[in-house]
Amino acid sequence: MTDPQTEARLGTLAFTLAFLLLALPFPGEALQVRRVPRPLPPPVWNNPPQQPIPGVEHNTFHSNSMNEEVGYNLLLPPGYSSGERRYPVVYWLHGAGGTESQTAGIAAPLIVEAMSAGTVPPMIVVFASGGFWSWFADSPDGSILAETAFISELIPHIDATYRTMAERSGRAITGNSMGGFAALVHAMKHVELFGSVVAYAAALHEVQEAPDGTLTLARAGGTHEGGSRPVHPVRLKGVFERMFGSRDAFANHSPWALVRTDAARLRTQLPMRIVIGTADGLWNANQLFHKLLLEHGYDHEFEVVD
Repeated sequence: MTDPQTEARLGTLAFTLAFLLLALPFPGEALQVRRVPRPLPPPVWNNPPQQPIPGVEHNTFHSNSMNEEVGYNLLLPPGYSSGERRYPVVYWLHGAGGTESQTAGIAAPLIVEAMSAGTVPPMIVVFASGGFWSWFADSPDGSILAETAFISELIPHIDATYRTMAERSGRAITGNSMGGFAALVHAMKHVELFGSVVAYAAALHEVQEAPDGTLTLARAGGTHEGGSRPVHPVRLKGVFERMFGSRDAFANHSPWALVRTDAARLRTQLPMRIVIGTADGLWNANQLFHKLLLEHGYDHEFEVVD
């Protein structure tokens, strides 16, 4: 167990990391909107980086739930190879259409530099795989079990393989775009696992009716006038059909629903930070979610980046 001072430091670990990474360009949302619309590709769970990332190693674990080898990128702190010290862990979830190697190449060098300079404390960072477009959820037909693979398999694997602080106060979660959405969901659904959560430009979507009468996912609040890129209707409709299929199924994996049903408990247990840019197409949705948190008395940090 940690002493109170150390626990307080670790409980806000993701908050410290957030200040370091405010200006990073995250390509997750861009990937989903710049391509020609086409149906969802099948998930690929193991995606090593095309070029080595300094300080990062790519490993895999076997997902028994899917019978797949699932990749992850691992950043170990300076001095890890010597001594027996245990370290806190930040789990990073990537954006839509991305992989475990997408954000690692952008963020890892800055995190290494910051740890070496003492700007952030020594920590382990795990960049998880979400199978491109899973929204880090489990599909109704059981063919895609991204939530199970992350919560029930990756986290125990990391704790068993590396010298982690395998307790809530030593574990934080963060992510960008789709991964920001999923980070909020998993932090709230599994508050016993995570001491804090930071969401960057979270893809805070909701279920809406498409022009043809079918259900799809769409940005809450529409597209902010400062963000000229449109949403990707074909892909988002495919995400909803493959990963959820009904409003009730989505509600179990929705930050909106989780706040409305469980804010009284979560607001006393889960520190939360939301970061969004003023020209981001997801600005409206993040502002609405910020408003929802305030309406439910959920004290949190809300950072708007110019």
